[in-house]
Amino acid sequence: MVSRQHGAALAEATRTGEEAWRVTHSWPEVVLRQCEAQCLSLPPVARWARLIEADRHALFVLARSNHSQAEFVAAMAVLCGG
Repeated sequence: MVSRQHGAALAEATRTGEEAWRVTHSWPEVVLRQCEAQCLSLPPVARWARLIEADRHALFVLARSNHSQAEFVAAMAVLCGG
């Protein structure tokens, strides 16, 4: 569908296992910056480490999104209590 609508296929992204949302010992830089931009207190990194990978990925994607950050703020509240 993408190639039909846009004339090009999606590029395959290589995974290294070290994607930022998979690292549990530190907050991804993009999440740190978005929390700062939204004046959110960053919970302890242990909270990040306890999230399942899908939740960490969702926060990562929302943090780097160009859309309204209301979704990021809501996700942080739900997933991290902050």
